[in-house]
Amino acid sequence: MVIFGLDIVLWANGIHSQELAMGLALLQAGAFIAFAHMAINQPRLVVPQAQTATTKPINRPATLTSAHMERLSSKLQQAIANDQLFKHNDLSLRQLSDTTGIAENHISETFSQHLNTNFFHFVNGYRVEHAMHLLKSTDLSITTIAYEAGFNSRSTFNNAFKKTNQLTPTAFRQQNTAV
Repeated sequence: MVIFGLDIVLWANGIHSQELAMGLALLQAGAFIAFAHMAINQPRLVVPQAQTATTKPINRPATLTSAHMERLSSKLQQAIANDQLFKHNDLSLRQLSDTTGIAENHISETFSQHLNTNFFHFVNGYRVEHAMHLLKSTDLSITTIAYEAGFNSRSTFNNAFKKTNQLTPTAFRQQNTAV
């Protein structure tokens, strides 16, 4: 910037020669090379993906007693199953907390420490169970069943279903309706 400014100031004052233009061009090239050298020799700012993938999460000590988590677990399972909250495709941890009266952090701790899962796996387990029932007992389309069970898309449903059953919903239906 300074070099361009100097060139403009000199040009505006009528001072312009071939030698001066060549000198400024060489000065610009030198600055570019210096910046390129500094950029190449810059320390790495981002941790490589391979290192972050192998990092294990830190297990936090439980703040709730095992008995308390057992009670919370029972209350959560009843709310999800009896009220069929899993059918709400926009169900969130906040909504589950509001419905059950259990603090969000207590729900999260109960999932991770007592049930060895997380919110999404917990809810998707109920959704897949409901979908399995519908696949066995109805002739609804796979997409309709996915939405009826609370999934937002067929691809999300297929992934969750296959992760649980090692079968696609179509293969599961064929296997469980064959005579």
